[in-house]
Amino acid sequence: MVCCDILLLSLRKKRIHECLGAIIVFFGIFSIGDTVGQEISSTPESNMKTDSPFLVTITSLDDVIIEGPDFGAIPQFSVLTMHFRVRNETGKELWLDQMRFTCSCGSNQTIKEPLAVGAERLLLVEYDVQDNIGWREDFILIVLRAPDYTTLRLRIGFNAQPLYVANPANRLDLLAGTPSQFNLRRLNGNIMNIQELRYDDLLLEVKEIERKPDIEEHIFSIRSAKPIAFSETKTSVAFTMTDGTRFRLPVIVRPNAEVVMLPAKHYLLFDENEKEKIHEIRLTWHVPLALEEVISSNRAVRCEILESGLAGATLSCEVSAPEGEVGYEAELRVILGADGHGNQEYHIRIPVVKRR
Repeated sequence: MVCCDILLLSLRKKRIHECLGAIIVFFGIFSIGDTVGQEISSTPESNMKTDSPFLVTITSLDDVIIEGPDFGAIPQFSVLTMHFRVRNETGKELWLDQMRFTCSCGSNQTIKEPLAVGAERLLLVEYDVQDNIGWREDFILIVLRAPDYTTLRLRIGFNAQPLYVANPANRLDLLAGTPSQFNLRRLNGNIMNIQELRYDDLLLEVKEIERKPDIEEHIFSIRSAKPIAFSETKTSVAFTMTDGTRFRLPVIVRPNAEVVMLPAKHYLLFDENEKEKIHEIRLTWHVPLALEEVISSNRAVRCEILESGLAGATLSCEVSAPEGEVGYEAELRVILGADGHGNQEYHIRIPVVKRR
């Protein structure tokens, strides 16, 4: 219609050349529009941003917790990339000072920018899941100044799924002195090359005994480094793979020996007016070991061996009472030996308390 009006007007005024120019410009505009449209439609979808930023609306300057996104089930060692918009609805200008993490899972960011009333600021956060397993919630801290400092806590959650499995629980319960084994494999079936194996060799002995390359499974033997244990110990076996991923297998070493302190069983007990007292401590174990020596780390506890055999011993200990209301803890170094083996040293804690 526009072209026709221009044509009629030009014919009336005998200015046909102007009409022709208008027609050329008109079709030229459509030609350019079609070309731009083709260029946009040919942009690969993989290069287009499809995620919607999470909106964080600040309405109060009090320290508050805002419920952020729940990422659900994600693999270990994922890096969560989060875009979220911070909007100021407090009625006064704010300063975005910095963004911090409550863990070593991300890099703190210094912002130092004003945020006017009703304005928004887009923030990008990268959160490293690392080797966490199972459900976890964490906080991203947004530090504000208006003019005093206040902290906004954005809670996020995820359920980290392990890349590797050693058993259904991914942890080991190990009885001291009893060998065991576990099979380590990668859940997604990819090639698993172990670069480094780390553990506390004072607590554990770990060896690879077989490898099944067809299913990428490694079989390990594991046992406590000492034949007996008087108390429970928590430790772990850590694997580092050539692709940079890691796996940590928690291990609990259960005791197979016992310490009984008479008469209270788990500590040496004094009445209010007692100054010194003779106590008996009985040690029992289930491996043929002979008691060689007992050394106290505290002068207030002096022990002698009353009787000893290959399955246990009885100690007679002269003990000083605690001063005031505060008790103390002594430590006995117990040296055990066996035929053909070197001596083994064990540390036993002896709590000394006053009856109340």
